Amino acid sequence: MGASVTNRNQGVDLARGLVILYVVVVVHGAYWLAPGKGELKALLLFEMPAIFLISGHAWSLAERAGQHVSSQADYLRHAAARLTRILVPYLFYCLCCALLVYLHAEALAPGRLDLLRVIGDWTLTISVAPEHQLGRLDQHLWFVPPFLAVTLALPLVTAIRLPAALRRLPVWAWLLALGAVLAALEASALPGRGNAAKVVFYLSWAVLGYLLDGRLAIPRRDDLLTLLIAALVLAAAARWAPQRLNMQAQKFPPTWTFLAFSAIWITALRLLARQAGRAVVERLYANPWVQPFIRYSYSIYLWQGVGYTVVVLLFPALLSRGGLWWLAMLPPAVALSVALGALASPLERMRVVGRPPAAGLSRASAAARRARPAPAPDS
Repeated sequence: MGASVTNRNQGVDLARGLVILYVVVVVHGAYWLAPGKGELKALLLFEMPAIFLISGHAWSLAERAGQHVSSQADYLRHAAARLTRILVPYLFYCLCCALLVYLHAEALAPGRLDLLRVIGDWTLTISVAPEHQLGRLDQHLWFVPPFLAVTLALPLVTAIRLPAALRRLPVWAWLLALGAVLAALEASALPGRGNAAKVVFYLSWAVLGYLLDGRLAIPRRDDLLTLLIAALVLAAAARWAPQRLNMQAQKFPPTWTFLAFSAIWITALRLLARQAGRAVVERLYANPWVQPFIRYSYSIYLWQGVGYTVVVLLFPALLSRGGLWWLAMLPPAVALSVALGALASPLERMRVVGRPPAAGLSRASAAARRARPAPAPDS
């Protein structure tokens, strides 16, 4: 058991690290530095469904390792631990950004900004006011509220036991139902429908990732049907609503066309991942260029805002030249993002409460189990 769980954990950690590497280097390199049409860049935007799919899978592995949420007390401990792990690095990043914004403004026009007001705007609101923005510092932080909401909702949603008839529905049928929900939200006049669409969309991918950890087998024919249906949806959009093919616009908030686009990417990546042997996973996992993104993934995601912003402020002439000059700015931006993320990563390990004990164990017996030596990896 130990070896298989270790292998699966390694695979999940590698997948998360590769997606964060893709976001920092490819997606934000293209959007934050490279010139060119956004419609073409938007073809890269499958990363967020992948992140939530991996998060759901990771929660399933945590459950199998004993982190059950089987009571209200368990859930409160889980929620407190997750809030701490997500919000402490986030708030520290926001505080540092506020100081950077203030110092930059002071260097250009002393006295223009009030420091306490800048700090309050960055740490106490979801959307930073334009006068307190700088470069790319906050353009990726939209991810944190839905990520937090999905993290808190996932244990509750996955505890629901659906009727057998619903459990037997193929994945493509669930995706069609999700598309209908997104279309209904888009057409509605509900306040906050955009935020609701984000949570519904990304929670659905997290639940799918949870189920793919041995709880749901997707036959190859269902994968092929998913690809076919999603391609037909996009073809219909191209024919009757071509503006919907700009996935950057369809991502905020996610729409039924972004769902079809994401389904194609995620299904294709899943089929590709099945072909990767254990040796490939181990080589990638041990790769020194990949390791930082595995070890410091969340912190690197946060601090890439500073990494890119500082490099653009230091070398504005390169960005203004156009062409391929932006490629010269990419390595220092990524290197600074990784270095800052590594420095800030200890904040991810802060804990205010212990982890929930395994289901069926008293606190005393759970503590006794934790006190025993860990089994060997091949046990």
